[in-house]
Amino acid sequence: SMGGVVALEIALCHTQRIRGLILINTFSALRPGSLSEVVYFLKRGLRAYIASPAKQAELVAQRIFPNPIHAEWREMLVQTIRESDPNVYRQAMVALARFNANDKLSKINIPTMVITGDEDSTIPPKVQGRMAKKIPGSVQYLVHGANHGVIVDHYQEVNQLLIDFLERIYPS
Repeated sequence: SMGGVVALEIALCHTQRIRGLILINTFSALRPGSLSEVVYFLKRGLRAYIASPAKQAELVAQRIFPNPIHAEWREMLVQTIRESDPNVYRQAMVALARFNANDKLSKINIPTMVITGDEDSTIPPKVQGRMAKKIPGSVQYLVHGANHGVIVDHYQEVNQLLIDFLERIYPS
C-alpha cells in the first residue's frame, strides 16, 4: 500500500513518463471510515511514537497476515519493522497520514489497474473502490479471500493479473 502511494505520486507528477499504473491494496487518502479503523490507527500511532515502531510491529503484522497459516510471513514482517530506523518509520507514517491525492485522481490518463483483497481490513475494498472510480478508465480486480498481504497469500492470481495487464500495455 505504501508503494502504491509512491506510484500514485509519480503518476501524478510524471504522467508523460508512465505507460501504466498498478495499485495493489493502496489508497489515495488514508482516512479511517469507521470507529474500528480509528482505533487501529490510534493504537498503531501511539505504539510507534510512544514506544517504538518495533512495539507496533505485531499489531501491523497480525492485521496484514491474520490467518494462522501465515505465521511465517507475520514473523518476517515483524522482523523487518523491528530492523527499520524508528525515525524513518515514524516519518513515513506521518507522510502517509498527510497524503491526499483524491482531488488529483481524475488527471491520471494512463491504463490503471487496482488490485484489492476483498478481505483487506487495513485499506478496505470500499476505499480502494472509491479511488478506482476517480481514475478514468481504471479497472479494479477483487481477489477473493485475500487480505492486505494479497501479493503474498494470493501471489499466483496477482502475478497473472500483472502479466495480463503488462501484456495489454506492452503488446508484442
